[in-house]
Amino acid sequence: MALAGGFAVVLALSLGWGYQLVRSLEQIEADSVTMHDAHVRGEQILLHVRTNVLLGSIYLRDAIIDGPSPRLEYYRLALSELRDEVEQSLRSYVPELASSVERDHWVRLQSELGEFWAARQLLLSDSAAGSQAQAAALLRQRVTLRRDAVLEMIDQLAALQAAGNRWRQGDTLLLYQRTRAQLLSIGVLSLAVALGIALMAFLSVRRLKRQIESGHASEQRHRNDTERLSARPRPA
Repeated sequence: MALAGGFAVVLALSLGWGYQLVRSLEQIEADSVTMHDAHVRGEQILLHVRTNVLLGSIYLRDAIIDGPSPRLEYYRLALSELRDEVEQSLRSYVPELASSVERDHWVRLQSELGEFWAARQLLLSDSAAGSQAQAAALLRQRVTLRRDAVLEMIDQLAALQAAGNRWRQGDTLLLYQRTRAQLLSIGVLSLAVALGIALMAFLSVRRLKRQIESGHASEQRHRNDTERLSARPRPA
C-alpha cells in the first residue's frame, strides 16, 4: 500500500506538472501572438498615416501649382478620402490599446491630424479664391507646420511602440524563466519522491528478506531438533 501510494504521488505530480507546463506554454504563445499582432498593426497604421499625410501634402502642393481650375474639386475629393481612411483606421485601433500612455499619444496624434486637415480645407478655399502667392504662403505658415507636427508625433509613437514591444518581450522572457523554474522545482520534487519510494522499497525488501531468512533458520532449527529427538533410543 505504501509503495502504491508513493507511485500514485509521483504519477499525480507528473500529470500536474505536465498540465501546468502545457497551460503555461499555451499562455506564453497566446501572449506572444497577441503582442506581435498588436505591434505589427500599430506599425502598419503609423505607416498608413504617414503615407496619407505626405500624399496629402503633395496634393496640396499640386493644387497650388494648378491654381483655380476644374481640378480643384478632384484635389478636395482625394484629400477627403485620405482623411477618411486615416480617421477610420484610428477609430478602430485606439480604443483597443491597453496602455494608457500609448492611448494618450494616439489621441494627440488624432488632434494633430485634425489640425492638419483643417489647414488643408482653409488652403483649398484660399486657393480657389486667392492668388498662388497667398496660397503658397499659407502652405508654408499653416499646412507645413501641421504636417511636421504630425510626422514628429508619428516618430514619437513609433519609438514608444518599439519601447513597449521590448518591454512586452521582457515580460515574455520572464514568463519563460518562471515556467522553467517551475519545471525544475517539480522535477526535483518528483525525483526526491521517486528516490524516497525507491529507498522505502529497498528497505521493505531487505526487511522481508531478513524475515524470510529468519523463518528459514527457525524452521531449520526446528527440523534439527525434531531429527535429534527422533534419533534418541527409546526406553525398553
